[in-house]
Amino acid sequence: MFSYIRKMLTVLSIRAMHRIEPQLSPLSSVVSHPLKNLMFDALKTADGPLVHWGAYQSGKSTAAREAALRLQECGHLVILLHGYDRAYKSNMHEWLAYSILGASEPTASDQPAPSLATILNTLDQPVAIIIDHFDVIMASRHNVREWLRDAAVDIRDSQKCSLLLIVTSWENAKDLQANGAVLIGQPGCGRWKQEELSALLDARFPECSAEERVRMLHIATLAGCPGLVGMCKAHDESHAFLKRAELVDAEWRNGISALKGEACGVGRFPDKRLLFHWD
Repeated sequence: MFSYIRKMLTVLSIRAMHRIEPQLSPLSSVVSHPLKNLMFDALKTADGPLVHWGAYQSGKSTAAREAALRLQECGHLVILLHGYDRAYKSNMHEWLAYSILGASEPTASDQPAPSLATILNTLDQPVAIIIDHFDVIMASRHNVREWLRDAAVDIRDSQKCSLLLIVTSWENAKDLQANGAVLIGQPGCGRWKQEELSALLDARFPECSAEERVRMLHIATLAGCPGLVGMCKAHDESHAFLKRAELVDAEWRNGISALKGEACGVGRFPDKRLLFHWD
């Protein structure tokens, strides 16, 4: 009886801690990107680890949150985590366990952190785990590849869990692929098209002049990212943002080639350590 009560209290605690609340935006129907549907479909059916790569400021986090809300509405327990949380945890197995359970103190040496399999066995509904900013984890933890292999086994054995890792470095995406993660969609599927950016621009800056609109749309389309819409509005910063858009465009092209198996050097904006090279 007591073990059953403890289990139910654990489940209720996890559900409450990880519940995702909608963030209503008047622009949500205008600025959404097909990536959220790819994430939703993949997480609903996957039986192993997934990875999504997208260039810097391409809307990965927004798409993940929108997909997470849809999954939650469908009855999934969605655990949305961020790589920069719990930086003091150097061991990836412990990092995930504490992040899911919400434990704030290290486990005693005679009580190791529960495995992912143990946690999943406690839960009685489909589970989707999304780890955004996973580059941070890959740069700071030593056993990521070992953890990924173990997680793949636990996920397949549970038959009710999916895992999505989101990265900005295509080098890290390629590394995760080599260790068993499956890429969502085609390489570069998160790049925004001109018509999508145009709709976003019209919704956010309906008052801008025709000249401003042409300049802003050109820079944002070159980058293929919504993050540059509006940032490049000031005339005196246009050159800097154009340079940035060129670097992001190069990263898209190199990343797409690399994830298709073609040789293309190293990542630069950012590299796999999340350093941004402007030269």
